[in-house]
Amino acid sequence: MFGFSTAGLLSRTQSTAIRGSVICGGKRFGTVRLELWDKDRTDPDDLMMKPVKISYGDTFTLEGKENELTTIDPELRIIHNCGYENERCLKKSIVLISDEYVTDGPIPKKLFRAGTIDLRKMKSTDTKECN
Repeated sequence: MFGFSTAGLLSRTQSTAIRGSVICGGKRFGTVRLELWDKDRTDPDDLMMKPVKISYGDTFTLEGKENELTTIDPELRIIHNCGYENERCLKKSIVLISDEYVTDGPIPKKLFRAGTIDLRKMKSTDTKECN
């Protein structure tokens, strides 16, 4: 017997874009890693683009796409050491991107303007990993 799944046939390509800059309490030196993810409820999250590194204070623009049955739930994950400069720890801060900035098709038609993201002022949803 051959199995057949319609999930691949029913999914659609969706995309999003985000622009902003990242600081650490006014500090504008050092680097952060930016990752654009589709947060999934029932299966592993999907990386929507290759991670990039930027310096604090630099402006970034990220675009990503993913195939899903339902509307994607994009989020920007910022991997950094803001607040842990003297430790071997990295923190993950998350910026949610609203559904209104999700576009059908592989090229985003709307841009989420995040502004300046101060990692010192992020909410306590951050997670921390130490070696």
